Amino acid sequence: MAFFSNENPIRKRFAANTGWLIAQSVFQYVLSAVIGILAARFLGPSNYGILGYGASLMAFFGAFASLGFNNIQITNMVESPEDTGGIIGTALVLRLIASSISVLGIALAAMIARPGDKVLLIVTVLQSLQLILQSFDALRLWFQMKLMSKYTAIGSIIGNIACSAWRIVLLIQGAGVEWFALTSVVQMLTNYLFVTPLFFAKAKTRLWVSFSVTKRLFARSWHFILSNLTQAVTAHFGRLVLSGSLGDASLGYYNAAYTIATMWLFVPLAVVDSALPVLLQTKKNNPEAFRPRYQLMLMLVLGIGVCAGIGLSVLAPWIVWLLYGETYAPAANVLRVIAWIGIFSNIGSARGIYIQAEDRQSAVKYISLITALITIGLNVVLIPRFGLNGAAAACLLSFLAESMLATSIVPGTRPYLKLYFGSFRTLYEAARNWIRNRKAKGGKPA
Repeated sequence: MAFFSNENPIRKRFAANTGWLIAQSVFQYVLSAVIGILAARFLGPSNYGILGYGASLMAFFGAFASLGFNNIQITNMVESPEDTGGIIGTALVLRLIASSISVLGIALAAMIARPGDKVLLIVTVLQSLQLILQSFDALRLWFQMKLMSKYTAIGSIIGNIACSAWRIVLLIQGAGVEWFALTSVVQMLTNYLFVTPLFFAKAKTRLWVSFSVTKRLFARSWHFILSNLTQAVTAHFGRLVLSGSLGDASLGYYNAAYTIATMWLFVPLAVVDSALPVLLQTKKNNPEAFRPRYQLMLMLVLGIGVCAGIGLSVLAPWIVWLLYGETYAPAANVLRVIAWIGIFSNIGSARGIYIQAEDRQSAVKYISLITALITIGLNVVLIPRFGLNGAAAACLLSFLAESMLATSIVPGTRPYLKLYFGSFRTLYEAARNWIRNRKAKGGKPA
């Protein structure tokens, strides 16, 4: 396949872009994991659970704050490059408005959920300020479209250094949980103070706001708004139920296990993010090449998921003890179960490329709605009966339902599963052809 030849310039840009995304994420997760784990040890399961409760509340409103634009902005810029300035400018302004409203909504939700709990109110409001800064993702997506993610990677690295320095100061000072709630705000503020001027220097694009662009964005994004909201239900409803049933400490154990189970997902996500603009361009300019290239990417992220699942489930007790200490020992059994969610998460992430390439955005809301209903039912039934283990089982089954069951139910995405399982044959044929070519050239298969 010509795309994978060493002489292909697009392949080189894709590889370099993916490398930068992975390098940024490796640095980010290693640094954040080390300092974050120290913070979790310092705060203890209960205070760590309070931070998790606030993050869960924020996730519901964050689905509205992003307006679903992350999912469709690149597609619009690829389709209408002459309107890039209007697409970015309009997305930025609309997201700033939506995120400001979301901050107010989060404060109100915290007061209703736990009346009189001033600590929770302060924590959630401080955490929610990051939603306003996330609006500047509208600029970051331009770098992703241009396969220039090394610049946003550098910004992210700077932000993570600032974030880690902030946490270290808090640990030294013995600060309260409220100050830790500002961690993500410090990280994003530093990041976008670097990325924003760099965008204007590199893009040389005048930003503008257009009502016609607004209509065009919302014509596609409203599917993703509903999808993101129901995804928030899928990811965080169980945590709220767990905290309400068993207390903040149980949520602290669960969040520790979930953090470990998902800390490697940046690798397949970087592959998918970097492949998105390349595959969309392929679909537009060379439709016949889209399927085999897409299927090889699917097999790559599957292989990563299988390796991670085996390693985490086998080593769960030692990983929890090493990272979080004996205090978080109950998290080990949770980790053994949810170690496998990455496989199904990757299926869902990669499905996003198919949905955009085939213009099946309307299917997203149905998949998410089906998954949310299943998730609510699983958590309501399993958590009261089985506690932490029930939360872990509900989490894994929810990811399975989202990636397989819901995808097979919705007509618009059924062909994706056929494409996905057909990837196994594509991988086999590609490997067989490679071996034949090696033999034909007189070499030995590696």
